[in-house]
Amino acid sequence: MLNYPIRFGYPLQQWRKLVNVMLEKNAGRPRIHRLRVIHIYEADYNLLLAVKWRETLHYAEDNRLLHEDAYGS
Repeated sequence: MLNYPIRFGYPLQQWRKLVNVMLEKNAGRPRIHRLRVIHIYEADYNLLLAVKWRETLHYAEDNRLLHEDAYGS
């Protein structure tokens, strides 16, 4: 299912919707500057991003495109 959007550059219908969730940093005190905004995408879109990001990092590591001091996650 994920190969079609990648190959043809066509986003699936469920990827065109985004849900924003706002969480209060201080419960009971909703201040505009004290809110966290979380964007919730469709799960398969997140999977696609994770898989492609992992492939990109492995490619960069294999071809020595990252700085020697860049390590960790």
